[in-house]
Amino acid sequence: MLTTPDEIPLNDEQKQELDRRLEMHGQNPNQDSTWQSVKQRLGLSK
Repeated sequence: MLTTPDEIPLNDEQKQELDRRLEMHGQNPNQDSTWQSVKQRLGLSK
């Protein structure tokens, strides 16, 4: 069992994708959705 996120093996393509997403978030941090809004869009929120 893994105990920290650093122990999760990622290939180079996955690392690049994470870097790309972090860069996009850094450029526009308000573009992301909250978990609550995602649940509402999926009809899972009461």
